[in-house]
Amino acid sequence: MASPSDPLLHERTSPRSLRQRPIYLPEEEGQPLIARWRRAARSFLSSRRGHYLVLLLVSVDVACTFADFLIELRVCELTKHGSHVAVGWGVTQEVLAIVGLVFSCLFMLELMVTVFSFGKGYFSSKFHVFDALVIIVAFGVDVALHGIEEELGSLIVVLRLWRVFKIIEELESANEDTLEEYEHEIERLRQENTYLRQRLNVSLDNADPMD
Repeated sequence: MASPSDPLLHERTSPRSLRQRPIYLPEEEGQPLIARWRRAARSFLSSRRGHYLVLLLVSVDVACTFADFLIELRVCELTKHGSHVAVGWGVTQEVLAIVGLVFSCLFMLELMVTVFSFGKGYFSSKFHVFDALVIIVAFGVDVALHGIEEELGSLIVVLRLWRVFKIIEELESANEDTLEEYEHEIERLRQENTYLRQRLNVSLDNADPMD
């Protein structure tokens, strides 16, 4: 009979524990506060929850961009035919412009936190380099041209639509996290199965002389 100290029979790896991503910074006693902040931020950004949060922000921003684009087409169509343009269309566009500026600030903050957490190694990927450039340029355009030159609004739209590719990248990262969790769980079950077989064989061998 297995004793309570048998680790593979009594220790269960919960799904929640499998979701924790590895923390790459060395964990030492009495480490500085900034180092602990970096560890916490890096752990969150590498987690599934962090990927899904960024995915949600990007999705909402892209949806607002498409909504603003469709409203602009509608306003242009009404203006072309000499029809009256309701005040609500303009108010909606102003609200969406403010929302877009807020999202640009959030993505800029996310970029700074990411660079602070991962360091220069974050830019080892060309995708991350280009994505950082898009975030910086979009933020600059949003701040500098907000309410000044509507002719350059298409540039903002193009820059924001690049974030569609970031949605794909975040989905791939989330899928990789899920696959890694399954691999860890399969390996744990394989080891437990091997352990149980060994104990069963030992029990059968001990029972043979009694027969």
